[in-house]
Amino acid sequence: MKQMPEIQEVLAVEGHSTQLPCDISPPNPLEQVYLVLWYRQDEGEPIYSYDARSGGGEIGRRWSDDHGGFGPRAYFQVQTLPAVLNIKDILQHEAGIYRCRVDFKTAPTRNSLINVTVVAEDPDKGGLDSSENIHPWNTFPTLAKQIPPGTPTIFDESGQEARTVVGPYLEGDSIILQCIASGGDPVPQVTWWRDSHLLDSSYETTFSQTVQNTLTIDKVSRKDLGAILTCQASNNNISIPVSTRVTVDLKFRPSRVRILTKKEPLSAGKYYRLECESGGARPAAIVTWWKNNKFMGKAPSKIVDNGNLTISTLEFKPKPSDHGKSITCRAENLEISNSALEEHWKLVIYHAPIVSLTFGANLNPSNIAEGNDVYFECTISANPDVYKVIWLHNDVMVNHEQTKGVIISGSSLVLQGVHRRQSGWYACVASNLEGDTQSNSIELKIMYKPICGNFKRVIQGVSRDRVSKIACPVEAHPKASRFTWSFNNSLESHNINASQYESNSTHSILSYEPKDDDDFGLIFCSASNAFGLMEEPCVFKIIPAGPPDPPSNCSVVNQTTDSLEVECLPGFDGGLEQTFQLEVTDLQTDLVLANDSGQVPEFVVSGLNSGRGLKITIFAVNSDGRSQPFVLEGFTLKVAELQLESPVPLEFTPVLGILIGVVLTLLLVALVIILVLRIKYRNHKPPQNMQNLGSRRQAKERPFKPDHNIKSAIPTQQDAEEYFCIQQPHPDDDNDQSQTYLLKESTLSHRQCPRSTEINGSHMSLVGSPRNNNPSPYFAGSTGSSTES
Repeated sequence: MKQMPEIQEVLAVEGHSTQLPCDISPPNPLEQVYLVLWYRQDEGEPIYSYDARSGGGEIGRRWSDDHGGFGPRAYFQVQTLPAVLNIKDILQHEAGIYRCRVDFKTAPTRNSLINVTVVAEDPDKGGLDSSENIHPWNTFPTLAKQIPPGTPTIFDESGQEARTVVGPYLEGDSIILQCIASGGDPVPQVTWWRDSHLLDSSYETTFSQTVQNTLTIDKVSRKDLGAILTCQASNNNISIPVSTRVTVDLKFRPSRVRILTKKEPLSAGKYYRLECESGGARPAAIVTWWKNNKFMGKAPSKIVDNGNLTISTLEFKPKPSDHGKSITCRAENLEISNSALEEHWKLVIYHAPIVSLTFGANLNPSNIAEGNDVYFECTISANPDVYKVIWLHNDVMVNHEQTKGVIISGSSLVLQGVHRRQSGWYACVASNLEGDTQSNSIELKIMYKPICGNFKRVIQGVSRDRVSKIACPVEAHPKASRFTWSFNNSLESHNINASQYESNSTHSILSYEPKDDDDFGLIFCSASNAFGLMEEPCVFKIIPAGPPDPPSNCSVVNQTTDSLEVECLPGFDGGLEQTFQLEVTDLQTDLVLANDSGQVPEFVVSGLNSGRGLKITIFAVNSDGRSQPFVLEGFTLKVAELQLESPVPLEFTPVLGILIGVVLTLLLVALVIILVLRIKYRNHKPPQNMQNLGSRRQAKERPFKPDHNIKSAIPTQQDAEEYFCIQQPHPDDDNDQSQTYLLKESTLSHRQCPRSTEINGSHMSLVGSPRNNNPSPYFAGSTGSSTES
């Protein structure tokens, strides 16, 4: 026998809404509702249907019978548990038994029976007295005349009516809400509910027909956000209580803040993306960045996780000065005072060295003279520490050489007993893992007396009755302030009138015009500055100008089919600046094929025809004329000569071996003879108190190259034949007082002679004699009387 389903009882008040429950929950998770049909009594046709075959939930298709059913007054609500058929304004004749049929996809159909009893608000109208539609086994109490209460009103702490939302409150605040219900007969009960849980039923009647209930919630927390508080007013157990509900709104401080970027050393000058996140704030936290409590500017933020998380990104380019400073990420809810949370990051900034170079303390850089000690300090700021410091002098590395007075110690440089060649620009270079940095450059200026500059020549040819310019450049610090010129030959010595030369701080130019043979000799140029008079004058040997000697040792060094190269050695320039000329002619036709000129006797001739015999002529030329030619012959290769076979290797024969042996024997004998002669010469050299300190030089004058490494001592006996002593008038004295110098003729290097005119017991004088029939004077030592002590 089929078991009848249990009948559920529903009591409804006429004219009010009521709900008929129906369990539509699937018997297992894999099932789903297809169709729900509502029937009245035992009628065969449904009065309401819900079709979920095309989609469940609120989108299911609904149909309500307008004639035998409820029409638009009915709506099947499937989102509640259980599902209910809502009926508005139920009528008394609609009381009875209703059946809810639920069809599933595969599970058996489920039926539910609901017995609806409708009572009238006024018994005189026939509410409970009409029991024809009431289930026979149910009995109901008789209802007196009742009036339901009005909708309750909720007021917040400030006395303002709360319609939908109360708050926002802060964590830890207390909520105090007052609910007032008016009207109703009998007097209603007023209660507070949270969801389906009763919170407070302690209502009180304040005056006639008014009931109130005050709800207090202490120390709200995050879990109270969104809580629904409902105030109900009810004066019977039949009608649905009237109610008003509000939702609790809260504000939260940030609960956490964290810098996401890995806290490792940063390199100055590079860009980094710093990220910081904050969560737990409501509304979302504002994230800002600070450096040593100084705002770093706006940084973009994004809000994720439904507003619960804020992530801020900062573009940061650290500077060396940021080392040791603190980066702070601050999150705060601007609507809550004192809500900020912070995380700090103490920066470690790596950077290339910051270098500054200065002179040592107590050193006056404008008053450094030769022989003083100089100190440099290289101040370095670097992270990590430097592993190397080098020093530069005029961009050339300085090495530690304590024996030469150059001492490098850490970041200090010491120059002991400085020399003028150590003048110039100094800098230090420091290196660490981040890079190399060169400091500022500072100039070391060393005061010294004037010295001769780099001469182009010191033997100068001058034409008679023609004014020649003789330049005397000097180097000095401070700059030279005065120049003097003097003349010396075998007959006289005197100062040159100042009107004959023009001077500035770096050089003096003498206008010199020899009239006769006595005007040829030595000219001295002296300069002085605030530091003193130059120790050795600049010497010019003035000789009559003449044409240059021809070049020598000319040869063709490279030949091709259309070019050749010629190289020579220059000859004596005649005392004047010389140039060189080359002329190439055809040996057969004497036709000039090429010519060229240059400052040195080296030429490259191209554009020639192949297989030609050539005549090559080279001249030296100066302002006084042209030398004799140096002539040689050459040729260009034929094209076929470039394809010759490899030469036959030289065959070593007995005859060739004998010839080589003879040549080696002759060379050995010559070497022995030279050694014997030198030993014999040394054994017969004159004693140190020799009577003649110089001898005439018979060899032809060779081209001169200045010797700037002037010796610092009087020549020894073996050098005596190359020196002679001259007297130069003192630049500050127009009388006969003079300075005496020992002059080496072959190089014109010189030293000042002792104040007495005796050198090793010999008196010195100037002797003039002709040389190679040249009327210009020649200077040598002369024999004088000696005095034995």
